[in-house]
Amino acid sequence: MTRKVIAFCGFQGSGKSYSTKRLLMTRKFKHVAFADALRDCAFRVLGMDFKEGMEKYEELKQTDLFNGLTFRNILENMGSAIRRYDSNFWARTVTKFIAACPDNVCISDLRYTNEYWEVKKYCDENNIIFKLVFCDYKSERYVDDNPHESAKFAAYLKSLNYKDQEYVREEDIIQYDNGIC
Repeated sequence: MTRKVIAFCGFQGSGKSYSTKRLLMTRKFKHVAFADALRDCAFRVLGMDFKEGMEKYEELKQTDLFNGLTFRNILENMGSAIRRYDSNFWARTVTKFIAACPDNVCISDLRYTNEYWEVKKYCDENNIIFKLVFCDYKSERYVDDNPHESAKFAAYLKSLNYKDQEYVREEDIIQYDNGIC
């Protein structure tokens, strides 16, 4: 049986985590997030292991930790800084997880096209089916005007009128990367 990798993309509060939980409950998938390694680093700075940090994650995301920055803002800035140093750092952490996992994999937070291309390349090389799904459910936490670079790809897909739970077409990702949008 051919393995599958399904990734979710969208704005903050658009249902990526909900869609992931639903998939994990109904199908045999293992979960990974691009932000897992990032959160692990940040939790350690706060003196927590990953499990403890994840238990407090919802509270931490809203907590002002430093000069008006929430934990989420700190994660965004830290992730961007590492991405500037090595644009595929986070993508490699996910492909290593996929390589080590014999099961189907669900990625809950694809936000950049280089992440798409790295995972797609790995999946193609290893005969794994890969699909990207756009989420646009408007929860109480939905934010479609986040100026952070991590929201630009979702804004582009929204401008193309993608609907909630719609598969993203590769030609639209190519156009985004080529600046045709």
